[in-house]
Amino acid sequence: MTRLSLSLLVALTACGDKETDDTATPDDTAAEGVVSYANDVWPILERDCKSCHADDSYHPGFKLIDADSSYDVLLTDAPDDASRGFNAYVVPGDAEASLLVHKIEADPSFGAQMPLAADFVTELPMSDADIQVIRDWVTAGALDN
Repeated sequence: MTRLSLSLLVALTACGDKETDDTATPDDTAAEGVVSYANDVWPILERDCKSCHADDSYHPGFKLIDADSSYDVLLTDAPDDASRGFNAYVVPGDAEASLLVHKIEADPSFGAQMPLAADFVTELPMSDADIQVIRDWVTAGALDN
């Protein structure tokens, strides 16, 4: 009987040793196919958009300064040209209702494609892969992850 109790105790202890980690890190989200704002989207915006949108020189009111404040601008600020029917630059879960997506996809009905041609922009237009990353992030709910 003690041998059976000891075996049962060892088996239960082994099951209890399994660690579960319910917290996702940015690296975990990439492995799961989830687009990360911090790791995937912000670096694109920082590289291709921030040079013109870091202050009011080119586009007053639409500022991409750092990852945190830019996320808030993208999801809460109303575009200055609301006549085109856009209430926000990014509408979580709806790429078609997101002005940002239209601006980077070269939809001529929404003005000039972003980023604009300039000497300091390294990649023009934004690569199809980068556009898809942003579109996927918006479609997945535009999480701040």
